[in-house]
Amino acid sequence: MKQRKYGKTGKMVSQLGFGAWQLGNCNKSEWGDAQQDPIRLVHAAIDQGINFFDSALNYGQGASMENLGKALINKRADVVLNTKFGHGPDGENFDPNTLKDTVETSLRMLKTDYIDSVILHSPAIELCNGENPLYPIFQELVKEGKILAFGASIDDHNSIDELVRTTPSNIIMPLYNINFQDSGLAFKEAAEKEYGVVVKVPLDSGWLTGKFSRESTFSDIRSRWSTEEIKRRYGLQQALNKIINEEMTLHEAALSFILAQSEVSTVIPGIKNEQQLAANISASKKVMSPELERKLKAYYDTNIKSAPLGW
Repeated sequence: MKQRKYGKTGKMVSQLGFGAWQLGNCNKSEWGDAQQDPIRLVHAAIDQGINFFDSALNYGQGASMENLGKALINKRADVVLNTKFGHGPDGENFDPNTLKDTVETSLRMLKTDYIDSVILHSPAIELCNGENPLYPIFQELVKEGKILAFGASIDDHNSIDELVRTTPSNIIMPLYNINFQDSGLAFKEAAEKEYGVVVKVPLDSGWLTGKFSRESTFSDIRSRWSTEEIKRRYGLQQALNKIINEEMTLHEAALSFILAQSEVSTVIPGIKNEQQLAANISASKKVMSPELERKLKAYYDTNIKSAPLGW
């Protein structure tokens, strides 16, 4: 597994990481059953070279983080951990007075004495301004050795720009994929300041695997899509297949397109079982031609930019 620099932490991370939402598996209405013992799944990922894991307190009402902590007993030194602040089992809470307690809770659940990075969990753009009292507290946590770095999980280039320009952070987690390229406008600026860039939702909630059709229905979190949205997404999927042609599969193109962006540190698809793990590892090893990368950026500009998809 190839590795890339993770911001200013001094750590190297596998270019394919592990999105651990599914490890919680206590709310099957979100993403469905994880389909496999979570500890065995984490161990399988580590054995195959994955060393970056992302979780949050609200994933499975805390079960994701607890399972990850159990899985990393005697393996903590081999991995890089990212967690989040701002959403927990009781809902949204960005109160600076709760930040340190939240980090302490995360440390206990993960059974570790430090976390490599802690980021704000989908904050409003106002919280991405360096005047916010959260940032001095983050800096205190760094000085105390509780965390190595901090930043935010944010989805648009304006929020990333605000964070990069005004705060002492150096980690961003943008929603970025073939169908969501807006955040990529801020990648160069972030890279110039040595930010670690962790890409979430790389497969567009499954659409970029090619497994859905215009008749697909959903009972989990993806039930938010209307019939019209599903038909549009299917049409886009068909357009992508024609662009990619025989160079690679849609799944392979989805991950290799992201990894073609040199600013990206790691990409974190959700993984339910060892079959998905193997498929993601295989897809991440493909290298996209510069010509196909240009075509996929042109596809976004032509088909999506003026009428963005809803997540």
